[in-house]
Amino acid sequence: MASRSPGAPAPLLIGETPLIGHRFIELARPAEDAAEALLTAKTCCFVVPVPSPPVRRHIEAERRRRSARPRNAQEREDAPPQVLEALWHELWQAAVALGLTAAAPAGYDPELYQRVYCHVLRHRRVVVLPITQILPTAAFSVYDYTVPVSFLRPTPQTAAAWIAQVERQYAEDTPLAQVVASWYQL
Repeated sequence: MASRSPGAPAPLLIGETPLIGHRFIELARPAEDAAEALLTAKTCCFVVPVPSPPVRRHIEAERRRRSARPRNAQEREDAPPQVLEALWHELWQAAVALGLTAAAPAGYDPELYQRVYCHVLRHRRVVVLPITQILPTAAFSVYDYTVPVSFLRPTPQTAAAWIAQVERQYAEDTPLAQVVASWYQL
């Protein structure tokens, strides 16, 4: 590991780990591997941003607007607006299966959102970050970074190898669709 000069900030890794649909769920699931010590260290923290209902409505409206008129190539790759609604429905289904609620919500419920994520991340250090302020983003993209950023992306060969591994793993056992749908079960 390279040494840092005195007073230099420590490197920071920020990962967007949505978990719903089995995406990155391995980070929440305890495992006997080299990553476990890092994921349970005091220096590791999972931040769960929980938007208030007005902020959530704003996010949904912005997603509709940006989907129709993206400002850059990264915005073109963002999930379409209906995906936000589908993810909320999946989260609600997880809440019901986990016994965290019995009733169908009338819409987005920040407390339920928080309870599900905190339950799934119960083996990790979690900080809930209530998001109550709408930031003015109409004139720029969230992808307009003002600090140096590097992205971790697999090579096509690495991606193909992982896909092949998943296809082998779920060829005969539990169907992959069932595993993906039960993402919240650790």
